[in-house]
Amino acid sequence: MNVTEAKAKIREITNTTTSDYSDASLIRDLNEEMRAIKTNIQRDRGVLEFDDVNYTDIPVATLTLVAGQTAYKIVTDENSHLITTVHKVAVDVGDGYRDVPRKTVGEGSQEPLIDSSEAAIPRNYYEVGKSVIFSQTPSQAGTIQVWFDRDIDIILVGDTSKVPGIPADYHSLLCYRTAYNYALDKGLANGDRILRRTQTEEARMEQYEENRRADEGVVITVDVIRGL
Repeated sequence: MNVTEAKAKIREITNTTTSDYSDASLIRDLNEEMRAIKTNIQRDRGVLEFDDVNYTDIPVATLTLVAGQTAYKIVTDENSHLITTVHKVAVDVGDGYRDVPRKTVGEGSQEPLIDSSEAAIPRNYYEVGKSVIFSQTPSQAGTIQVWFDRDIDIILVGDTSKVPGIPADYHSLLCYRTAYNYALDKGLANGDRILRRTQTEEARMEQYEENRRADEGVVITVDVIRGL
């Protein structure tokens, strides 16, 4: 389902026209619901199992590790897409990437974020706002590899053939959730009917994810990959 088809379906569900439900408002609401559905998919599948289908690159970035520099701010990827969460950090100082474990700071902790020692591979990193901060000062230059979660590739008002970036199985739910929120805001008489259909779609996708998880252990388990 592309954007044009999604807009038509939403207006059909809500019995509206562009005069009632403008493209600008509809696309804004569609993006908001896409973000919400993305969050649910990540909850069900794991944070690294979803990325917007419109992206052509992998959600991983490389940064220059500077000797003596502990903090690295990470806001967007190379295509200016907003990075929302860092999931994994590794450092290479010439002998291959080594994982640097993430460390969290508990409320009231008196432990210093950064100690006075130096290390080629820092012991841990902290995620502070949009920055990665190493617990030890890097003693030499190298490369940082960061795996991350990023925002959806938002739909623009002028888009027509673009496809919403969530899996196609969720496109119907996306339309009904968008339509229901409009119906709720406007007090539409058919709001209850739209709600029931939205709940049906949500239940269908919940069952889909349950079945998907149940199948993974059997279908995806691999003992030997021939030829590798």
